[in-house]
Amino acid sequence: MNIKQAYQQQIHAEWQHLADYWYPLVETKSLLNNTMIKVSAFNVNYLVWKNKQGETGVFLDICCHKQAPLSEGHLQENQLTCPYHGWQFDDQGNCVNIPYSDQTSNCANKSLLKIISKNNNGIIWFFPGNQKLALNTVHNRIYEDWLSLEEDLVKTEEFACDEQALIENFMDSPHTNFIHSGLIRKTKKLKPREIVIYIDEQQKLIVDHLPSDETLGPFNWFINPSKNPIHHQDMFIAPSQVDIQYQFEKEKTNFRTQIIMCPIDKNRTRAFFKITCQFRLFNPLIRVGLKLFLPIILKQDKKIVDLQFNNPSKLAQFKGEFIDYDLYSYQVKLLREQAKTQQASTGLISSVHHTLLKL
Repeated sequence: MNIKQAYQQQIHAEWQHLADYWYPLVETKSLLNNTMIKVSAFNVNYLVWKNKQGETGVFLDICCHKQAPLSEGHLQENQLTCPYHGWQFDDQGNCVNIPYSDQTSNCANKSLLKIISKNNNGIIWFFPGNQKLALNTVHNRIYEDWLSLEEDLVKTEEFACDEQALIENFMDSPHTNFIHSGLIRKTKKLKPREIVIYIDEQQKLIVDHLPSDETLGPFNWFINPSKNPIHHQDMFIAPSQVDIQYQFEKEKTNFRTQIIMCPIDKNRTRAFFKITCQFRLFNPLIRVGLKLFLPIILKQDKKIVDLQFNNPSKLAQFKGEFIDYDLYSYQVKLLREQAKTQQASTGLISSVHHTLLKL
């Protein structure tokens, strides 16, 4: 079994088809030219390498000789030297020198495992699973969605929980009354809202908060001076994307956040946020506000998901008590399971579900 076959077998055994999608790995600005960094994802370490020309590549962080970590090696003039036996590789991963061998032919057909990747829109993306599926339209969907959205702010954070817990947190409106009280909503000013939950023809789960009079945070007077009804949608696209949209004007999304999760391992997740605003002349001020408040909101989220996910008192056989609104979390699980197994789920809703929440 060669290095590629061994890698594919291990990734599929642990993650099945969840690995067969494009995922963001690291922000491009994390690397200068002619540098490399180690990035963990899918319970594996990857070597992200930017050469002298600014071109990037992603490799499995093992030497093809004795599997030593190449991230501990030496990089110079577009050549990477393994820390164990000094084997040298070019920026395409090809072995170019074995210093203690007098036969240059020994380098032939020896190379690092290069993972298909793209450097686009400030993010280095990679396709950790079956490389043959990388050009498939279905498996390209999240990547294309990200590129289609103009950005005002991009941010990366790591969370001490799995993807499922983090997706549910970002899809969950009621927690904003308590965890983000005063920043997004307040517990003392709850108003009934009609919620519609459904899955569209593209298998996108939509939690639609129908237009209503609502106050959002201390700057509501600034972002919604006309006090228009607010229309809010939370959407999930399998396996790992959440799309949050707010409309203060008809037929115009004024605030939108895309969040794409990439598993570091089974208990940690890296989330990439891309936020765009459409507030005309006020956009520069909104960007300043986002840079101030987003770190506070994410710190609050990081704390609560860590407490909830890693609670030592959690009961393995108890799934919790739920209300109608919590249907969305069950649907997220089914859609992720469907993406993981590539088998149609029989539990997905086929009709529109209505419920009420106080927000």
